[in-house]
Amino acid sequence: MRIIKLLLTLILLFGVWCKEHRHCCLRGADVCQCPSIYLLPVLQTECPSILDASELEATNLRVMINGTVPSGLYSVVAFALDEIPYPKWQELAWVVFLAVNVDSEKCLNDQQPCTIRLLTGAHIQSCSANPQQTRMNLFLIPQHRLLSGQDFNLDIDTMNKWDIAPEPHIMEYGIFRDPNLYQGSPVRGNQYELIKCRGFAELQEITQLTDSTYGAEEIETYLFTESLPYARRLSFSFVDSVITLTERMMKLEKIQCDLKNDLLRYHVRSSLHHVMKLCPDFDLYRFLQASQPQMSEILERLAAHASMRLKELRTEYSILVNVEISVGEDAGISVNSSRTCKRHILDPVYARPYWKALYRATRIIAKLELYAEIIYNATGKVPTFSSFVEET
Repeated sequence: MRIIKLLLTLILLFGVWCKEHRHCCLRGADVCQCPSIYLLPVLQTECPSILDASELEATNLRVMINGTVPSGLYSVVAFALDEIPYPKWQELAWVVFLAVNVDSEKCLNDQQPCTIRLLTGAHIQSCSANPQQTRMNLFLIPQHRLLSGQDFNLDIDTMNKWDIAPEPHIMEYGIFRDPNLYQGSPVRGNQYELIKCRGFAELQEITQLTDSTYGAEEIETYLFTESLPYARRLSFSFVDSVITLTERMMKLEKIQCDLKNDLLRYHVRSSLHHVMKLCPDFDLYRFLQASQPQMSEILERLAAHASMRLKELRTEYSILVNVEISVGEDAGISVNSSRTCKRHILDPVYARPYWKALYRATRIIAKLELYAEIIYNATGKVPTFSSFVEET
């Protein structure tokens, strides 16, 4: 009789526990009804709370609970609910982060913020230029034993079933129900609206894309990589004060993949794009030696290309001058009408067009110097290219 009463008591207690913790199921309908665990530094009592993805970039996060939990080891796991498409989400979970072996007596039950060490870094789906967010459920689950990363590897059958490659942040929900690893359902939970991009992040992404298209990094590398100055044969006094030609720049021009176009075709010109297509195996002088029977035609083509390049240089030079005039007008300074560039423009409003024009002008002069070198080696005479100076 006593045994029956004891069983009835246990069933009643279990029913009460299930009623109190039914919301703490991994796929619970209302996690906000679960006793709370808080992710710091965003300690908000609302559920769901707003959480910026940048808060998860730290290697070590902090959590806190109200009250206490039974002594033992726990896992803190966060699931992103909107990242895996149907029907994969029925079995697979996108784990934003996972911390294991959290000792309740050393970390949780003193009701103070405590640091948890992540098993892997936080994994957040990249955001587009539009505002994006995902629901994130946070759980505290009692462990059955000490855990390691090997306990969370995807099963081969699961990978084959869903045709997916192993990823550290893709796990089976069943792992967190495995009685060999965990003792029942989560005992704490919370939900966050994880903001993956905000206005600043969007603007930064657009800026980075614009800079990439503009070629800021490539232009800076080209113009400011240290190298010995190149012994120039040509002089363009109007831009010489702001253009520095180096040995490295000339070596790059000699291994441009489309340099052959300049040598073999009249109506195709090599590119001035900031992303250079290089062919290091191309030997210019061996090519010229092999082309001795056609050298006169090559020299004629170079002269024609030089004429077109001079027109391009005139355009880039006018941009440099106009930018300098605009900067001077903004500062209330009268710029010398001689239209001679004497300094670099660093004003952020005008820097981009200035540096792009300077890059293109430098590339053009490097090409003209290369043409002059080829012509000099073939004829013993240095072309003057003086018509540009006279027309400017």
